Amino acid sequence: MKVKICGVLFACLGIAAVVVLFYHGTLYHIRSINGSFTVSSNGVAQIDTIDDANGIVAISGWAINKGTVYKGYNWIAGAFQNVYVNNTLVLKDNGGHIYALHTLSVVRPDINAAMNDGINYGPCGVYAKARKAALKKGISYQVGILMIDRSGRKSIIYSEKELKV
Repeated sequence: MKVKICGVLFACLGIAAVVVLFYHGTLYHIRSINGSFTVSSNGVAQIDTIDDANGIVAISGWAINKGTVYKGYNWIAGAFQNVYVNNTLVLKDNGGHIYALHTLSVVRPDINAAMNDGINYGPCGVYAKARKAALKKGISYQVGILMIDRSGRKSIIYSEKELKV
């Protein structure tokens, strides 16, 4: 019995190690993106911080489609409403090329309080890290947030903040 428990425990630890190594490898991933993007008429976004230390850039902020609620139906839960938006931090270089950073969602209750419209915007916060060595030197990148809503519409909101490499 102890042998089976130890075997299962080691298997679980092995799987967890593989997942952690895979995730850590994608944390700093930067990819070029193409396509047509619009400017959201009710999109609101802000880049809060751009921290640069030890060759790693960390960027945080948030983005929402203010007042927009999507309705749907789930066969288990029934009818529902949410504000689903997939937010990704992006960098635009001087030539107009756009690069997406591997972005983590962050719950931002402060945004719900600030908007004060009764909508729970949930994980509207964003956080990403990038290795400066992966970016072109001597370039200023405009920082923005790509928002993809439930229907697949893509819009980008650029901030006034820039990342200088």
